Amino acid sequence: MPHFNYQVIDNAGANMSGRVLADNKADAYNKLRALGFVITSLNEHRTGGSSQVVVGKKLIKMDTLIVFSKQLSALLKSGIAITKALSSLIQQMEDKYFANILLLVVNDVEKGIPLSQALRKYAKTAVSEQVYSLIDVGELTGNLDTTFEKLSFQLQKEKIINETVKQAVFYPKMVLGFTGVVFFGLVIFIVPIFQNMIPASVKLPDITKFVFALSASLKTSWYVYIIVVVVFYVGVLKIFPKSAYGKVVWEKMKFSVPVLGNLVKKSSLAKFSRIASTLLECGVQVIAAFQSAGRAAGSSLISDSIEEATKQISQGSSIFSTLEKYPNIYPQLMVQMIEIGETSGSLPWMLDRVAEFYEEEATTATKKLTSVIEPVMLVLIAFVVGGMLISLYLPMFTMITSFTK
Repeated sequence: MPHFNYQVIDNAGANMSGRVLADNKADAYNKLRALGFVITSLNEHRTGGSSQVVVGKKLIKMDTLIVFSKQLSALLKSGIAITKALSSLIQQMEDKYFANILLLVVNDVEKGIPLSQALRKYAKTAVSEQVYSLIDVGELTGNLDTTFEKLSFQLQKEKIINETVKQAVFYPKMVLGFTGVVFFGLVIFIVPIFQNMIPASVKLPDITKFVFALSASLKTSWYVYIIVVVVFYVGVLKIFPKSAYGKVVWEKMKFSVPVLGNLVKKSSLAKFSRIASTLLECGVQVIAAFQSAGRAAGSSLISDSIEEATKQISQGSSIFSTLEKYPNIYPQLMVQMIEIGETSGSLPWMLDRVAEFYEEEATTATKKLTSVIEPVMLVLIAFVVGGMLISLYLPMFTMITSFTK
C-alpha cells in the first residue's frame, strides 16, 4: 500500500505536513478531509522501491504525552471509538510532530493493527517502553480508558521528579557558569592592564607570576584551551558515559556525590517504584514490569541490577531477596516494604507507597541541597575572585612599600 506526502491547514489555521498510508490518492484525500484538514498538497511518496516510513526519531515532550493521555482517556470513557478519539485529538494537537505520528497510527489501527503495535512501528524511540507495556495490557483487558488515565498520572509524577532534579542542579550550574565568565574576563582583560602598570624591577609573588603566565597563555594559545575543553566535553561527558564501562562508572560517581548523589538516587528509586507499581496494577507480569521500570528509571545501575534480579526471580527467587543483594542501590527500608507487599499480595500498592516516600525524600533532599550549596557557591566565588584580586594587588602593595622607604 502506497504512502502519500501531504501539506494541509488544520482547524487552528496552522500549516501541517506529513505522510499518510492509503489505498490510492482518493483514499488519502478522504482520510485527510475526514480529519477536518484543508489539503494544499497531496502526492504519492516515492522511495526507490521501498515504502518503509521512518519517523519517531526524537522524543515526544512529556507535557504532550500527559495531555494526550488525559484527553484520550476522557474520550474513551465517553464511549468514542479509538480511531475517532485519536482523529479528534490530531485536529487539536499543538505538537505537529506527534500529530503526524498519530495520523500514521490511526491508519494502521483502522486496518486492525493493535494500537501498541502501531505506536511501536512509528514511534519506537519517541516514546518510552513503559507506555507500550501499559497499552499492551490495556488492549488485552479491554480497559484502554483506565490505562491511559493511569499513564497520565504516572507521567505527571515522573515529570515532578525530573523537575525536582533539574531545580536542584540549576543553581550550581548557573553560579559555576557565572564564576567561569568572571574568572576568564579578569584573566583576559583586567590582568594585562595591571601587568602593564607594574615596573619590571618589582619582584612578583609566585601567585602573581602564575596569573600573569595564565593570562599570556590564554591570549597566545587560546585555541589549545578550546581544543582541550571540546575534547573533555565530547570524550568525558558525552562518549564515555554511553559506553558499557562508562555508564557504571558515571552512575557510581553520581550516586557518591555528597547530597546531590542522594537526591539522584532517591529520584531514580521513586521513578522505578512508581512505574513498576503502575504496570503491575494494570496487569503486567512482575518480570516484564520490573524490566520495563528498570530501563525507565534513568539509572544504569538500577537497570543492570534489575535485569540480573529478574533472571533470579524467573527461577523462583523472591523479589525482596534478590534486591537485598544490592545494598548500595536499594536501601533496607525499600527492600523491607517490598517484602511486606510481596508476602501479603499487595505489591503494587506497596510499591506506590515506596514511590511516595522517595518522592517526598527527593523534595526534602532538594531543599537541603539548596541550603548547603548556596554558602559553598559563595565561598567558591569569593575564593576565585578574591584570590585573583589579591594576586593583582600584592605587587602594588610592594611598590607602595618600596616608595615609602
